[in-house]
Amino acid sequence: MLNYGSYQRNKEVITMKNLKKILAVVLVAVMAMSLTGCMTNRGQVSTELVVSAEEKNPDMSLYTNDFDGITKYLADCEVIAGEGTDMSADFIGAKIGKKYSFSYEGQKATCEIYEYDLENLSDTAKTVLDSVKTKGYFESLDTEVKATVSNNGKFLMIYVNTAKADNEVQQKMIARINEKFASFSGQ
Repeated sequence: MLNYGSYQRNKEVITMKNLKKILAVVLVAVMAMSLTGCMTNRGQVSTELVVSAEEKNPDMSLYTNDFDGITKYLADCEVIAGEGTDMSADFIGAKIGKKYSFSYEGQKATCEIYEYDLENLSDTAKTVLDSVKTKGYFESLDTEVKATVSNNGKFLMIYVNTAKADNEVQQKMIARINEKFASFSGQ
């Protein structure tokens, strides 16, 4: 004869097992959707960067010394292209950041630009900027992220492309974007 107390305990055990299975399936589904979203965004390249035969050197005094100024300047210099995607900037202590995805000469590239408020740097911002200035990278999730800080210390850039290290065309573009970025000093 089955007693009511043991029946209730068995029912609770069965319910907990089912609940765990359901929760596991839901978590797997959420993770799969997250990874799909990451892979989709990573593979997107919205614009082909078109570079004039003659290098563009616009007058920096025509640009404001802020995020809009530097991104407009870099676009006018033909070293970034496309519409930027808003990035979470606070994880590196920046106040704003955007990611530009484009291709140049058949190679995919991304360029993230961040602006810092030099008057109100958080501990995180100081750590990131100091690391980039001294080592050329900062650490994020146990990964070294190569970056560049502008000469005025207000902007940080992360530039990545898929070209091999010996690709001369891409190396010239990397040198060009680094030079334009580092020397920016809008008004």
